[in-house]
Order: sequence, then structure tokens, then C-alpha cells
Amino acid sequence: MGARQELTKAFEGRAEAVEANGPPLVGLFGDGCPEALVAGAGGRAVDVKAAPLQDVPEVSAVARVVEPFMDGFARRFLHRFAAGAFSRFAAILFCRDDVAALAAYQYALELRRQGRVAPGPRLILWNLLHGTSDALHAFNLSEAERALAELHEVLGAVPDAARTEGALVREARRQAACAALEESGLSARERYVFRNAGRWLAPEHHAALLENLVPKGIATRRRAALVGAATDTPALVGLCDDVRLGLTDLTPYGQGWPACHAGPGNLPGLLRSVSEAPLHIRTNPPARFGAALDAGISGCDLVISAVDGNDDSFGWELPRLRRSLSVPLVDLGFRPFRPDEGWLSDARAQIEEALT
Repeated sequence: MGARQELTKAFEGRAEAVEANGPPLVGLFGDGCPEALVAGAGGRAVDVKAAPLQDVPEVSAVARVVEPFMDGFARRFLHRFAAGAFSRFAAILFCRDDVAALAAYQYALELRRQGRVAPGPRLILWNLLHGTSDALHAFNLSEAERALAELHEVLGAVPDAARTEGALVREARRQAACAALEESGLSARERYVFRNAGRWLAPEHHAALLENLVPKGIATRRRAALVGAATDTPALVGLCDDVRLGLTDLTPYGQGWPACHAGPGNLPGLLRSVSEAPLHIRTNPPARFGAALDAGISGCDLVISAVDGNDDSFGWELPRLRRSLSVPLVDLGFRPFRPDEGWLSDARAQIEEALT
């Protein structure tokens, strides 16, 4: 199997296709926890936020208590959780800075407390704030030590500096491969799929696959910046390929996730590398996020925005963005969790109109 086929298979199979051999599996719901910390604790980090590409069957115990307006990522996770999709996992870390993670964590805890679901992985809250102040970093360090103590308890491992250092070396290789991918000339859809496939691959294997890719670039005319809420499919970035737009993807799944960053080789330094990254909607103060967004948009010919119906964050940024832009803004409004052909056709028409 070639590198392209293996990366695509990992992206499409997701957590359900991850083999249980090797270190104990630790699910990550969100991107706020450096994966090297999980490896240093003796586990293997695997994304559990992104749902399977096919429909997730509903479980009655969840359907009876989950409100219809709940975030799509959280709702699908809870149905998978109740169906036993994560029974092979030792623990799941919920990153509090993720829009959907807190609701998923609270509902999963309550479903378990009420006996509505079978025993399963330890549920741990990763409570990290974004900003630069000393008080904020002290809070993050205290919360990280608490969460990691829980993780070590369930994994039966003790902190191991050498194991963490090895994990950082592997993440550094992956980070370099992801950076090279963005300069490879591959289509936006391929870059999206191949980069995010690493959420379900060991870092050294992911890096090796990326390093073996042979670029097949597409000709583009102008460049768009994609902004808005997280989407775990390449439907919208693929649409930009179809109209021959180069793409700067500034959405959560459009960037190298902070969890894969190598960063400094100690806990405080790793936490700072994640919490001080400004391109995060929870950044404090909010103006830091706005400045990072503006910098990412610089040089683009238009901006495309799409949020989901449960967005409680990025939509507040749109009025400021609309006022400050000197290029057209294509506001696609609410995007379905999994866009269908009708929605994509309408989105394409709006983009093409902005390009004329």
C-alpha cells in the first residue's frame, strides 16, 4: 500500500480502525494536550472527537437525554461512547478549550453516574487556558499536574523523562513533515486528509508516510483564507480546489494541531507552547486571536467563512473581520455538520460570484 492510500485509509477509518496493540490507547477530545505528554505517561494518543464518516447509530440511553441543539461533535461522541466504541481505551482526555469537549465530558460523566452506560475508560478533564500571564501559566501547570497524575494512575506508569524526550523527538520529525506538506504543492483536500490522518497514526509512522509522498500539484489562480468553526471532512477545502483557489486554512482542523508540536522538553515549556499560540478562539485577550487571524489572511484575495449551528465563539469575530477586510468576505453562514451536495453547490456559487 502506497503512502497516499495508507494516509487516506487512516483518515477514513479514524479511531475505530486503530489497532489496540502497543501502548494503551488514550483518547483526545480536542487539541489542547501535547501528545508527547501522553506518550511520556506510557500511552498512545488517538483523536476521538472526529466521528466516523458514515452516520453514527443512535443509542436510546443517549437520545433520551441529549438536547437536539447539542454540538454535533459532542452528540456523536456520546452515542459512540454509549455504544462501547472506546472500550479498548484506558482513558479519554477532554480538552476544556475545545468548544464541544466540556459538554461531552459532563454528559459522559453523568451517563456513567446514572448507570446508563457500561464501565469504560477513565474520563479526565484537561483544563488549559490560553494567554501569556504568569498567573495563567501557574494555573495551567497545576491543572496539568492533576490530569497527568490521573493518567499515570490509570496507566500504571511513573513519569519517565527519557520516554517523554523520545516522544518529543518523534513529534519534532512529524512537525517538520507537516510543515513540508504545506509547501508541497498538493491540493488543499490532499493536504487536509494527509495532515489529519496523523491523529490516528503513531507520529514516527505518520512522518515517514508524509516524507514519502510525491507531490502532484494543481494550478491555482487566486488564494482564499478559510475561517470559521471546526469541520472534520475536507468537503469545503475540496470545493476550493474545484474552483482552482489556493487555500490558507485557518480553521481548527486546517492547521497542524497544537498537540503534535514538539516544543520545549519540560512540562512548563510544553504548556506555554500550546497556551501562548495565538490562533485559538479561546485566546486571552481576544485581540491576540484577531491579530493572528488578520496575519493569516494577509495576502489572500478573499475570505470564506462557515460556522456550524452550535457555534458560540467564532461568529462573534465576524463583525470585526467584516469591517477590517479589504478583500471580499464570502459568509456561508451555518454549515451542516456534514455538508450535502445542495449546500456545497450553493457555496460554490457564492464563491464563484465573489471571484468575478
